[in-house]
Amino acid sequence: MTNAVEVFDREAADYERQRRRLVPPFDAFYGTAVAALDLAGRPMERVLDLGAGTGLDDAGKRDLFARVHAVLAPGGVLVDAEQVTGPTALFADAYAAWHARRAAECGATPEEWAASVARQRLDRWASVEHQLTWLRDAGFADADCLFKDHGFAVLVARRSG
Repeated sequence: MTNAVEVFDREAADYERQRRRLVPPFDAFYGTAVAALDLAGRPMERVLDLGAGTGLDDAGKRDLFARVHAVLAPGGVLVDAEQVTGPTALFADAYAAWHARRAAECGATPEEWAASVARQRLDRWASVEHQLTWLRDAGFADADCLFKDHGFAVLVARRSG
């Protein structure tokens, strides 16, 4: 019997595989897509980010957080689901080992795993600690990590007001 975690992991891996196949110039795509976002207009109550910042470098993520803060209405909320790195090399290595182990347990072949690792070289993950600092620096009154499982986190930030 397959449990919900295994199904989620398998579906997430398939989504990632398809996303990378359909968007070959991944790094350029995300940088261009985020830069092209027209965040002007009426204030928004909430912004949901499901990993759009993964392809951005640290400066790009800080800029994105500032741009989102600028368009949120007072009391508006950003929910950011992100791939993250560990706060130190010890934890980053532990997360990577866990991820490889879980992928194998869920049936990923060595070839699939190698392809996934190769694609991840384009990603630019930042630690939860860094991203919370950047959110606060961008002006968010409240910022916290409400969920974290190894290299995946959900960050939430609220604009004051």
